[in-house]
Amino acid sequence: MPRQIQAQLYRQREADRPLIIQDIYKKVKKIKKDKLQGRRTIDALIDTLKEENFVWSSARDAEGHINYLFFTHTLSIKLFHGFPNVIIMDCTYKNNEYKLPLSHIVAFSTTNKTFYGAFCFMKNETEP
Repeated sequence: MPRQIQAQLYRQREADRPLIIQDIYKKVKKIKKDKLQGRRTIDALIDTLKEENFVWSSARDAEGHINYLFFTHTLSIKLFHGFPNVIIMDCTYKNNEYKLPLSHIVAFSTTNKTFYGAFCFMKNETEP
């Protein structure tokens, strides 16, 4: 996408003004903002999960902050029924805008192909 943005900005730029990397960053930020349509990122994600055949569950605290958001695709559920062995459960820490750990579950089939089983953003890794 950055290359396409760069080409578009290059065609639209003023002849006396060079194209700089900040132009691309600004364009990417505007595209993301337009896609959100005034929603918070997490609410846009939940809307997408509803639209795209995902099974999901979430909980919020009294202030409306996410305690957790678990989601998996219906195809992943079918794969889990056929291949229930989980090989990896791991967390990536605070690398998103909400600074929530993202736990992901990876499993494998009998042909040793891996597939993502489920994901969960969570406030912390302990039970409430």
